[in-house]
Amino acid sequence: MYGIPVRTLRLRWPLFTGTFIALTLGVCLVSALGLGLAAALDTAAPAPRRYGAAPVVVHLDEKLKVPASSGHDSAPLAERKGLPAELIADVTATGPTVVDRTFPATVAGGPSDQVGHGWSAAAFTPYELASGRAPERDDEIVATAGPGAVGEPVRVLTADGPRMYTVVGRARPVDFESAVFFTDAEAARISPRVDALVAYGPLDAITGAVHERADIRTGGARREAEPTTAREQEDLDNTAILLGVSAGVAGFVAIFVVASTCALGVARRHGEFALLRMVGATPRGVRRVVLREIALVGTLAAGAGCALSLPAAPALGRALVREHLAPAGYTVGWSTVPVVVAFATGVTVALLGAWTAAHRAGRVRPIEALRTAAVEVRPTTRLRLLIGVGLIGGALVMLGQGAITEPASALNRKQYIPVTMLLITGVAVLAPTIVAPLARALTGILRPTRPGGRLARANSLALPRRTASIAAPILVTIGLAGALIGVADTARAAKVSAVRNTVDADFVIAPQSPGGLNRAVVEQVRTTPGVDAAATVPTTMYTVEGGVALIPRPAHAVDPATWSPITGVRVLAGSLADLADDTIVVDEDWSQQTVGQRVRVWAGDGTPVTLRIAAVVHGDPGSFVSSRFGRGTLPDAIYVKLRQGTDHTVAEAHLRARTRELGADVLRADEWGRAPAGGGGRHSRAGVAVIVGLAVLYTSVAIVNTTATVTFDRRRYIAALRLAGATNGQVTRYLAGETLIPIAVGFVLAAGVTAVQLGGTWIAAYRYAGPTGVVLPWAEVGVVTVVAAGLALAATVIPALVTMRDPAIRAVGAER
Repeated sequence: MYGIPVRTLRLRWPLFTGTFIALTLGVCLVSALGLGLAAALDTAAPAPRRYGAAPVVVHLDEKLKVPASSGHDSAPLAERKGLPAELIADVTATGPTVVDRTFPATVAGGPSDQVGHGWSAAAFTPYELASGRAPERDDEIVATAGPGAVGEPVRVLTADGPRMYTVVGRARPVDFESAVFFTDAEAARISPRVDALVAYGPLDAITGAVHERADIRTGGARREAEPTTAREQEDLDNTAILLGVSAGVAGFVAIFVVASTCALGVARRHGEFALLRMVGATPRGVRRVVLREIALVGTLAAGAGCALSLPAAPALGRALVREHLAPAGYTVGWSTVPVVVAFATGVTVALLGAWTAAHRAGRVRPIEALRTAAVEVRPTTRLRLLIGVGLIGGALVMLGQGAITEPASALNRKQYIPVTMLLITGVAVLAPTIVAPLARALTGILRPTRPGGRLARANSLALPRRTASIAAPILVTIGLAGALIGVADTARAAKVSAVRNTVDADFVIAPQSPGGLNRAVVEQVRTTPGVDAAATVPTTMYTVEGGVALIPRPAHAVDPATWSPITGVRVLAGSLADLADDTIVVDEDWSQQTVGQRVRVWAGDGTPVTLRIAAVVHGDPGSFVSSRFGRGTLPDAIYVKLRQGTDHTVAEAHLRARTRELGADVLRADEWGRAPAGGGGRHSRAGVAVIVGLAVLYTSVAIVNTTATVTFDRRRYIAALRLAGATNGQVTRYLAGETLIPIAVGFVLAAGVTAVQLGGTWIAAYRYAGPTGVVLPWAEVGVVTVVAAGLALAATVIPALVTMRDPAIRAVGAER
């Protein structure tokens, strides 16, 4: 059954080297991403870290639970209330206890995400003193990171503002947080809320004292009470999304590259298949031979790719942690299912990629064994034309529909990545048809006059399929980089513009750390002469849509008196002046949008409340409520507007002087628009860069593979040029010039795909945020283009030089 394919592989293995390499790397990539995804989705509870030495942890699982059609739905509360004093007293009566508080506390010059604890909490954590002693006075601390040797004074920023402390000890750092330890009394003053209680009494007594008023965690369940668990789970979810999307793009690229490689391999063996037909092989028999050959190659390559992924996957995990795209402690290990799926995917991709090539091989007529002309008579079939047009049409419909009807969704990578892949696939399918007129136009502009230039132009026009095989990986490489990075940057600019349009301020005071702006900053800005200031406090309002699901909706708690004159949101109905303690301003994302309608919501701390809709605003900037809400959270921004007659330069100098060393940045309105606080845009762009980088790495191999294969396959042609009198240098320059034509064609096609994708994105951005410019990733596209062109030229020149080491007469007489 596999006799002929096995003998073909053994005797003519160089013909299948390109396919083997492409499949091996593709399976390795898919398997590594699958192992990373499995690690991110692993539901096995990890061992407790911060509470590793705590026997029992009592805490509140602070979630809002409301009735829904499915029974109950829940969501984490945005504002934590902590354990009540009565419960703490009851548990303390059962035996020794230690209260645990976690709050923002940053040593000046240290990590921005530092947190504070009372020193007693260090007893059940992995922290150990490396030098010095424990804090004994309220102006003493133990630090784990940041400046300050033992005995030195440092400035620490907390919710109240800055205060000087003396470092009396240094603790060894851990990987899950960066902590600052205070005396228990000072920690209680800074943050009266008790987040958890570690109890050392009998478990039965503790259970009776709690009496279902809180959750009791023991064993591995203690991890659920740790303050970093929710954040790490969110980070893992984001990592899983990133790896899932990357795996999808990798699968797309793998199918594309393998199909292109198989098609090129069949084209090289055109005469061989014609001879098989001449000696009696049926079209079905030829197709079977091709598919069985590829099945064998696919099986071997899939096995090799899976083996390579075993060291590659942990390296990928470490890189994600290093770039802050995965939480600390994220590791990638062995998992059977992803490797098996990757193996099966590799074989399946090989067969899918070879299917069209096998049918093309079966259509070879016996008489073509006698034809020696290399001109391609019919590079594209009607079916291929229909498929290509259908793919491009489907992509355009998705792009237009999303931009017009759901602009916010069109700016999400889950939407624009499939559109980009459809566009690239459609253009690549039509490439043999597009290549000839495009190459004719490009070379017509240059008007080559030298014989080598004219010959390169003629060859490219006569062999559109070969030209397209080189242009296709160029198209994918540059197209993915240009379209995905450009759309990601344009979408981010649109979202920044949408936020920027919600305020009419001259300056924005932004926090330097995730904890928000401390009270000292707020007071200093509000008392600055000649300015009006409005602070916004992030919170959440929860609604139940249609009695089905609990929806957390972002909201901003503001002082209506100071916020209304500064806001720039566009009002669709109602009046912002009606915002009060019993009203709410909603955006277009809310299902209830009738002014005067009363809506039942839950505040960020879970308190149910009924509010009247005062106004409806354009877009989705979130809802706005009075400062009655969000009292347990620090502001995330202060918007400053100059009063009439106030000098801009003087006001800026006052603001900078008043907020210096308070953990805040004073940004002009245009600066804030370019660099919003939070870093989410940076992480989102880094995620797109990972997706594009992995795909480009793979397609770069395809560029080298395809170009080198084409060059080696032309060794008789190269020998004929040398026998006709061309020197080795002339042949090399001619081949390099000929390769530049498909490089230029691929670049133009990629530019077209990028332009169409960015055009649709611009429409979506305009409808979402108003006038927004298109962000063109010139630097990234330039680097990718230079690298792709360099690889293609190197893969042409080096094989040509290797071929020309043998005498030309030997190459002409050699069997292909």
